[in-house]
Formats: sequence, structure tokens, C-alpha cells
Amino acid sequence: VSLTAQSQLATLSGTIEDATKAVIPAATLRLTNQETGETWNASSNDQGIYVLPLVKPGRKYQLDVDKDGFKPYRQTEIVLETGGQHRVDVRLDIGSQAERVVVEASAPQLQTESAAVGAVVENRTIVNMPLINRRAAQLARLTGFVVQIGSGSNFAMAGGRGNNTNWRIDGGNAQNVLVGDQGLTFDPPIEALQEFNVSVSNYSAELGRTGGGVVQMTTKSGTNQFHGSAYEYLRNDAFDARTFFAARKAKLRYNLFGASLGGPIRKDKTHFFFNYEGRRETRGGTLIHNVPTAAERQGDFSGNARIIRDPEAANRPPFAGNRIPASRMDPVGQKLAAFYPDPNVAGRGSGDANFLANSRSTESPNTYVTRIDHNISSNDRIYGRLLASNNQTIDHPVWATAAVDPFHRRRENSYYNASATWFHNLKPNLISELRFNYDRRHFVNLNSGAYSNLNSQLGLRGVKQEFAPRITVTGMTTLGEGSNHERIQSPIRGNHFAGNLLWLKGNHSIKAGFEHRMSRNDDLNRNTAGGVFGFNDVATGHSIAALLLGWAQNANVNEVFPVRSRIDAMGGFLQDDWKVTSKLTLNLGVRWDMDVPRREEFDNRQNSFDLKAINPVSGTPGIITFSGRNGLSSYAHDFDKNNFAPRIGFAWRVSEKWVIRGGGALLYMGLYDQATVISATSGFSFRGSFVSPDNGLTPALRLRDGMPPIRIPSEQDLTPGFGAVPLGRAPVNTVEYFEPGPRATSYLTSANFNIQRQLPGQVVFELGYLATLGHKLALPAALTLNQVRPELMAAGNAQSRRPFPQFTDVTQISQPLGNSNYHAMNIKIDKRYSRGLQFQTNYTWAKGIDDAE
Repeated sequence: VSLTAQSQLATLSGTIEDATKAVIPAATLRLTNQETGETWNASSNDQGIYVLPLVKPGRKYQLDVDKDGFKPYRQTEIVLETGGQHRVDVRLDIGSQAERVVVEASAPQLQTESAAVGAVVENRTIVNMPLINRRAAQLARLTGFVVQIGSGSNFAMAGGRGNNTNWRIDGGNAQNVLVGDQGLTFDPPIEALQEFNVSVSNYSAELGRTGGGVVQMTTKSGTNQFHGSAYEYLRNDAFDARTFFAARKAKLRYNLFGASLGGPIRKDKTHFFFNYEGRRETRGGTLIHNVPTAAERQGDFSGNARIIRDPEAANRPPFAGNRIPASRMDPVGQKLAAFYPDPNVAGRGSGDANFLANSRSTESPNTYVTRIDHNISSNDRIYGRLLASNNQTIDHPVWATAAVDPFHRRRENSYYNASATWFHNLKPNLISELRFNYDRRHFVNLNSGAYSNLNSQLGLRGVKQEFAPRITVTGMTTLGEGSNHERIQSPIRGNHFAGNLLWLKGNHSIKAGFEHRMSRNDDLNRNTAGGVFGFNDVATGHSIAALLLGWAQNANVNEVFPVRSRIDAMGGFLQDDWKVTSKLTLNLGVRWDMDVPRREEFDNRQNSFDLKAINPVSGTPGIITFSGRNGLSSYAHDFDKNNFAPRIGFAWRVSEKWVIRGGGALLYMGLYDQATVISATSGFSFRGSFVSPDNGLTPALRLRDGMPPIRIPSEQDLTPGFGAVPLGRAPVNTVEYFEPGPRATSYLTSANFNIQRQLPGQVVFELGYLATLGHKLALPAALTLNQVRPELMAAGNAQSRRPFPQFTDVTQISQPLGNSNYHAMNIKIDKRYSRGLQFQTNYTWAKGIDDAE
């Protein structure tokens, strides 16, 4: 692992000198990839400095240097890493061209050309690491200043924001679309990975729009020799022990298998690489549920110490014998209660972890990675890469009736990511880089009740008949799985275009560029189209009694019209890596980022909210407004256009064994810290929300009556009084919105100071300090506004004392209100692969304070 930090490709630079340390200008250099035959050419300038930029990462490079009057020089086994800025200084000896000096390079370790903090995990480490699922994202944990959140690809880097890392594969975007969360969408198999680069602080201005770190992964390319592999990894419950709570071992069948092949299509010109990997997995777990007794499901609570009361009678008297008469039971509630399974844990009472079962989930993903590299000429190189995957996941039911099973759901996911890159030498010192990245995803989620027709069988009215309801019962396991009843996201599409220009001028390597990301999501979300009904024990003494009586404390239904949400992101940068002397390099840059606010492309299906306007229905402040109507913008809020972020760093090679590096940077993040694909759709959905005014003493509704009539809104209904009710009447609508007007973009300021020391045996000792301060951080959750102020709290109906009593709730989405600070020190000892042992150890001490995470 070595410290690096710039763009996806590598750079090799250095100084050409003679034996007296006088610089040698106009020496010709030729860098050759010994595995593919590709070449890069340069010459030293008047100060004897050469730069070979935009070189494909690889482990076997050869550098040839020629100058009349000097012996030809050759250095072999040069390793160039992803994003690396590597240095090879050359000393030419006087002599004839017939004599050649040959040197075998050692693996680079000291980072002498960049102030950035990060690490590269090379291929041999990747192949030999014991990685769960053989996936690449876990490699980020090998870097100091990085903390994994959970078990997936969510990392907080250098005190930055979790799940806000900028992920790139071969230079192209690998993040989720901008309207979603910013997680990794394609975690490549390690068999297809050449290198893995993590940059956590003060990296090049070329890299941006991130909440802390940038991860760049490089896929393998073919060589002049054919190479292939085949593999399988097996896990089975036969090798496992029973967990403490399980009556027997949960089932586990895990097979991960694949093959790869790479080689020449045309030697020295065109090469290919292909990898297929599949996984077939059946995994079990132990589920512990709270269920009522068989007698309680029939209305007999005589064995329960709680007093069961009649909520319809004056003063709520107890039912005789603690039994609910069959004549009083709600026909829908009675059928729903019957779906609970019988308790199966001896000695456990009603609702007391009294049902135990093993779950079973199956997955069958397939993953494909294909890459073709073509060397058109010495001035033109192109490569193309395709990533693809598909998967079906089924959480199988554990209850007898699958439609109300709390675990059962089905998901389908497919993903395609194609990228093409072209490098063109306009002049020997002027190189252009163009890249286009296209990704497309399809996602379907169906919960346990989807297309079960249970609502029709129950006679539950006012909700979608082909679905089942979700029933929440205080103290008991929920009937029905908790995700969207049905959700289809297709297509989820993103385009990423980047164009860069590199100019080598004297001691300066100047790079400028622009990038544009388009993100679009088509969404059909039948979120709670089957209905959600909640029951508590306030009125009856027991929540199951409330269910049997159909006495709902709350109910809601929501089916959003099809929406096409969109966000674009733009960025530009200027970076100058200035070799002030042969020992001092300055990294100077500035970057500009701007996100285009969320908008909806089908029919401006997006709402906002005016906090002060008087509602014509209730006579109180607060009206729902609608994008693109009555003079309002089609965007959720105003643009934030002045996000300029300077970067400055230095790398000082004190001696051959000491390097001191440091600097500071400003980073702008995305506008939102949560998914916004179906946000703010009031007026564009079949939606109703009903809540008891006194926490259940009065029902929000009776199950036998079904959901109250809800009118599907039309364009003519989108008036200032939309969704409101007169004061004193129970509200039916919840409002969420983006605060209109100016909105700041979250940003981080960071600084670092780092010392490296080369030790014997290819060991490097490193001591580093890093600080990250976050400002105007977007809240990862909605801000609730419709709460009763403490001084107004009293018994009785609280709704009338809310700021907006005409609505159930009013929330602002992802407000930029937070701050954070992080200070850390990291000590690292690193030994590279040579001939024998490789190891790396990090100790990080860190302190963070955060009011928005």
C-alpha cells in the first residue's frame, strides 16, 4: 500500500542528471508496458525535468532514456499505481550508445509529489486478502482515518459524512444516482480488480462533490499473453454451530463461483479482459416474534391480567369475564387477528417473545465485467468497459399466511454501466481526455401482501384490493412486511461526461476540466396502497382487543402517481502541480461545484409549502404550493452557484529517506443527504392520513367501515386550500417539502500534515495529523414543524394547538443546519511486497463532534 491521491491514471516524473548532478535537457524517454506493449514518450525540459502523464496503472513498466554522448539507460519492473504520482530520477553516465545501464526498480513507497492523504491497495494484496463475498469495497478499511458504518459500503472517511463517498471505477461514476443516496452501486469482484485507491484528504481539484473521501477502482485489462482463472468458494451450515437462541441450526448454502479470461486480440494493439461471477445463497436466521395466545385471538382475555374495556360505552366499563362478545367483534379485525400463529415457546406469556422460527432468504446474483483496450497510434488510445449484474432476492415466509408475514418480500435488481475513454495527444505536451459513463438500473420491491388479493377477501374497503394491509399492534409483531407494498424504479439512469486537458509547461503540470452528471429516476411507488392501520391499548386495555373491535388509532394510505425526479451536478477545476525544485512540489488547485436542485419531469409533480400564507380553508397559516404553477419555479428551491473550493498542498523531499507533506482544502458536497426520488408529492398521489385526536380513546376509523373516501386530486384541485381541513376537523394530509428560496450547499474544510520515513527492508513509517470541519451540513432526516409547543400542552385535543392544525404533519426535507469537527492522528507502518512478507498496520486516534449525523 502506498500513498497517492490524484486522478484514475498514474503519472511518472523525475529529473535527468549526469554524474556531476548537472541537469540534462532534451533527453528522450520511452515508457513501455511490458505486459501489453503500450508506450508513452516524453523528453526532458531545460531544467532536466520530464513528465509522463495519464499512464494506465500496471506492475511491469520499463523506462528507456537516451541522449547523445551518454550511455542508454533502462529501468525495469517499475510499478505505477492507480492515481499515483511516481518519481524516478535518472543519472546518465558518459559513454557510447553501445553500452547500456540497466537498473531494476524497487516498489515505490514514499509519496514525494503530492500532499494528498490516502492509500493504494495493489493487486497482490487484493487477491490474497480474506474478503467476505470477495468484494472490493471492504478494502477501504485498510486505510487510516476510515471507519466502516455497518457491514456494507458505507464509510465515514476523515471525519466526513457516512455514505457520501465518491466512488469511481475506471474514472467513471459508480455512485447511485444523485436523487438517491450516494452509496456504491457496483461493488466489483476482486478477480476483476487491478487496484483500489482511497483518497481521504487534500486530493487533486479534479476530484470533488464528496462528503469526505474518493475511492477509485481500476479494472484489469488484458495483456499480450492469455491468462485465465476459475474459482469457487463454499460455505455450509454443516461447518457452523447453532446460535444461542435457535432451536436448531439455520440453513446456510453459499456458493460463489466464477471465471476470468484476458489476452490479446491484436498483440501490442488491442487487448480484452472478461470476468463472470455468480453466487447462489440460501441463508437462515432466527426470528423471535411477539404473538397473542389462541384464546386472545378469539376475544378471550380471561387468562390475561389486563382489564379489557368496552371503548364504546360510557366510562369504558370492563367486558364481563374479560371476554369480548363475538357480536361486538369487527368482522375485518377478527379475520386479521386470526392470522397470528400459535405461540411455540413454552413458559412465555402473551406477546413475550413467545414465537420462534428460522427464516430463509435466497439470492442468485450474476456479475459481469468486460474491458477492451485499443492503442490506435502513439497519439490516440481508447478503452471501453462494461459492468453488469442482476439479482433476485426472496425472503421466504415463516407464517402460514404469506400475505401477512412480517418477513416475506421479493426484490429484483439489475444494473448496467458502460464507459468509454479516449486520450488524444494534441501536441507532445498537450493531451486531451474525454470520458462518457452511462449507467442504468432496474429495481422492483414487492412486500408480503403484494398481489395477494387479501384486502378483497377481507372486505377491507377504501384501499387497493389486490394488496394486503399492514397492521401495527402495540406490543405485538406487525402483520405484513414493513417495506413498500410495491415499488418499481425503472429506469434509474445516470450519465457522466468528463473532459480534461493536460498541459505540460516547464516545471508545471496544468490540468483543467469539466464534468456533468445527469441523474433521473422513474418511480412507481405504491407505498402503502394496501393500507396501514395502527392499534394501541389506550381505549381497550389491550392492543389485540382494539384490533378485534376494529378500533384503529391511526390509518394511512399512499400511492404516488408515477414521477420522474431529476438532479444534475456540474463541476469544473484547474490544477497546477508545480515542481518548484527537484525536492519541492506544490499542488495548487481550485474547483467549482453546483448541483441543479431537484425537479420533476413528468408534469411538475412536486409540491412546496408557504409557512406564512393564510389557508382559505382553515383560516390559519400554511398553504401547499406547487412547482411550475402560479409563477413558481419548477425547481425545489434556488440555485447555489458560488461554490468555489481552493486546494493547496506541498510535498518536500527533505532527503532520500524523509518526506514532509501537508496542505488544506475546501470540499463541497451534494445538496441533500437523503434520497429524494419520491419526495414532496402532495397533490400527486392517492393519499390519506387519519389519526385519533386523543391517542386512541376516539378511533381514527373503524375497520368495518374501511378507509374514508379519498378523492384523487386533479389539476383543478391544486389550489391554496388543497389538502387542508376546517379548524376543529381531523386532518387527513401530511406535507413534506423543500424550503423554497436560497439553500446553501454543505461543505467541509480539511487540513493535513504528514511525515514519512523510509526504513530498511522496504518498510515505511508514517505519522499524520488530519482535521475536517463540516459546515451547513444537510440533515439526513426531515425536520418536523407541526409540533405543539411545550407551554401549550394540555389534556384533550392537541391538534387545534399545532402550528398548522389543518394538516397532520408538516416536515422540511434535509435542511442544511448541521456542523461537525474531527481531529485525528494516524501512525502507520507499511511493508510492501517484494520477496516475502507484506504487512500494514494503522493506529488512528480521533475525536469527532457532530450535531447532524
